[in-house]
Amino acid sequence: MAKLQDPEAMLSEAVDTMMKVIDKDGNGLCSKEEFKAFVQEKGETPLKDEEVDELFNAVDTDGDKTTLTRDELLTVLKIGLQANQQSRQS
Repeated sequence: MAKLQDPEAMLSEAVDTMMKVIDKDGNGLCSKEEFKAFVQEKGETPLKDEEVDELFNAVDTDGDKTTLTRDELLTVLKIGLQANQQSRQS
């Protein structure tokens, strides 16, 4: 029988995969432009600059406000999953 993977490990793996796709310049960070392009490529409604600024400011832990680290991107993923679950319960 297959062993179920820990949800945290699954999220960690998902963010690693996302970072490989998002990080077009290979610097290990997700810029606002890269994030907006990723969202649009996935067929989601394009984000306004103000929305991206708000999101980056909310999860920024290193104070740069212009890029997301892998761990900050993980926080974005968790927020998105929580919002999705709440909307389904409503």
